[in-house]
Amino acid sequence: MNQGVIKAQFAAGNLSHQLPERTSDELGRLADSLNRMARDLQKANQLLHRAQEIAAFGSWEWRPAQKVLQTSHGVQRMLGLAPTAKLAQIDDFLAFVEPTDRDRFASVLHGRFETPVSLELSLRGRDGKQRRMLVRGESERSDDGLVEASFGTIQDITEQQRVQRQLTRLANFDTLTGLPNRNLFYDRLSHALLKAKREQGSVALFFLDLDRFKEINDALGHDVGDSLLRLAAKRLKATVRDCDTLARMGGDEFTLIIEDCREGMAPQAIAGKLIDALHAPFLLVERELFISVSVGIALFPDDASDLETLIRHADVAMYAAKSSGRGAFHFFTTELQEAASRRLTLEGQLRQAIEREEIVLHFQPQVRADDGRLVGIEALMRWRQGELAVPPSQFVPVLEETGLITRLTGPVLREACAALKALEAHGFMDVRVAVNLSARQLQEPELLTLIESTLERFVLRPEQIEVEITESTLLDNALCQDNAVKLGVFGVRLALDDFGTGYSSLTYLKRFDVDALKIDRSFVQDMLEDPDDAQIVKAVVGLAAGLGIDSIGEGVEQDAQSTWLESIGCDLLQGYRIAHPMPLNDLIVWLETRYGAAPTSAAI
Repeated sequence: MNQGVIKAQFAAGNLSHQLPERTSDELGRLADSLNRMARDLQKANQLLHRAQEIAAFGSWEWRPAQKVLQTSHGVQRMLGLAPTAKLAQIDDFLAFVEPTDRDRFASVLHGRFETPVSLELSLRGRDGKQRRMLVRGESERSDDGLVEASFGTIQDITEQQRVQRQLTRLANFDTLTGLPNRNLFYDRLSHALLKAKREQGSVALFFLDLDRFKEINDALGHDVGDSLLRLAAKRLKATVRDCDTLARMGGDEFTLIIEDCREGMAPQAIAGKLIDALHAPFLLVERELFISVSVGIALFPDDASDLETLIRHADVAMYAAKSSGRGAFHFFTTELQEAASRRLTLEGQLRQAIEREEIVLHFQPQVRADDGRLVGIEALMRWRQGELAVPPSQFVPVLEETGLITRLTGPVLREACAALKALEAHGFMDVRVAVNLSARQLQEPELLTLIESTLERFVLRPEQIEVEITESTLLDNALCQDNAVKLGVFGVRLALDDFGTGYSSLTYLKRFDVDALKIDRSFVQDMLEDPDDAQIVKAVVGLAAGLGIDSIGEGVEQDAQSTWLESIGCDLLQGYRIAHPMPLNDLIVWLETRYGAAPTSAAI
C-alpha cells in the first residue's frame, strides 16, 4: 500500500495500517514512533468500546455543516445494529426514538440549549423492545453564536431503573402480602393528616390484629402461617377502596387509613366488613382454619392531633376489642387510655413481683360430696403487695397476655409439690394438687420434662398432679393438644376447667383421656333458681358418670347447693362453702381442725 493511501487511512482514524519501517534514518525512527502510537490508540479504542459495552454506554456527535451524525459502536449495539451500520442522518436515528420523545431529542442534537443538558427518553431497537435511555449533550458555538457541533453520550438505564423500582418496592411494600409496609404507611398517614388539617377534614385509623394466628403459626409451621397471612390480606384488601391504604405493620398486625369518613362510610360499618371478611374458614393443608380479627379505631382530629398519638390510640382500642372477646371492634376512649396506662404500670409491677417472689400460692380444698373426705387441693396464684392483696382477676390476665405466666410455670409446680409433701408430713396422704395451665404454658416444649423432674425431686407420683385446662386452650391448638396427650400418657391427671362455657367438644373427652370435668361456677351459682342451669349441671354430672370420670362442682357457697349436687351424683365439691383459698400453713391448721392429725383420705 503506498504512503498516500496510508496517510488517508490515518486521517480517517483507521489505525490498523502501519507506516513502512525505516530504521536507518530519523524518518524511520519517527515512523516507528507513529506506529507505536497507532497501536496504543487502537488498543485504547478497543478498551473504550468494551467499557461502553459493559456500561451500556455510547457516544454521538452531530456537525450541522457536514450534516453527518456519528455514533459509537455502543449506540449501534443498543439499537440492535451491526457495528458497521451507519446512522448518517438525524432522521435515521430518530426512527428508533419513541414518537413522543423525538422533538426533545432533536432539540438536543441541534444544540438548542445554552448549557449541558440531560434528558430521559425511550428507544425501541430492532428487536422491538423498549429501552429507557439517559441522553446528555453539549454544544460548541462559533464566535457569532452559531452551533458548530453537538456531542454527548447515551446510556441504557433500563436495567438500572428496573432495579431502582424493585428497591423502591422493597422499601415500601411488604414482600409477603404485597400491601404497603410500615414505611409507606407512615408516609401516607402523614400526608393524610396534613391534608385533613389543611382542608379541615377527618381521618379514621383502624388497627387490626388477627386472633389466634400465633397458635396456628406455631402449630402448623411458618409456611402455613405465611399462606394464611396472604389469604387474609387478600380478603381484607377486597373490602376497601383503591384510595384507602391497607398496610401490613409486621407479624399479624395491619392498619387501614380512611380519609373523610362521610355518610355511608361510617367507621363501624367498615370495621364490620373487615370482621366479616375473615369469618369464613380458610382451607389450608387439607383442613379448615378459623381466625378472626380484632379492630381498634381512632379518629383524627377527635382522638388525637398528631400521627404518633393517633397510632397509639388505635392500638389501645384494638387491645380493648381483643379483651372483649375477639372478632370485634372498639373505638378509642379516654377511659381506655387510662386503663392502658394502668395496665402498663401493672405489667411493670408484675415483672418486679416475679423477681421478688411476691406471687405465691393459696390452696382450696376439694372434698367428696357424699362424705366430705379430702381428695385434693387446687393451687391458686395470689399476689401480695405488702399488706395488700391484688385480686387474681386483675393480674392473671396480664400475666397471660404478656407471656409472663411462663416464667411462673416452674415455681408454681415446685411450690405445689412442696405443699403435698408438707401435707404428707402432717399425715395427709394420697392427696393430689390441681394446677391451672394457660395456653401459653401448655405450649412450652419442655413442659413434660419439667413436670417429670419436679415429681422426681419431690418423690411424688404423676397421678398426684392434676392439670386444669380450659376447652378454649385446646381449640385448634396443635401444640397444646400434643402436650395434653403426652401428659395423659405420662399419668398426670387432666381436668377440663369451666366445662360448658367454652367451645365444648365431646371429642376432647375421648382424645385426651380426661379425668375430671369441672362445672363452672356460673352454672352452680344459679342452678337452684334457674331451671336451665340446673339441667346443664345435671347433664355434665351425668356425662362424667357415664364416662367413668369425676365431676367437680366449683363455686359452692351454700349448704343447699352442696346438698343438691350430692343428690344428683356430683363427685367432688369446691368453694367457699367448704373453705376459702388459704396459705399452706393455714390449710394445714384447717385440715387438722376438720379431720384430726392423721385422717383417712380418699384413695386416688
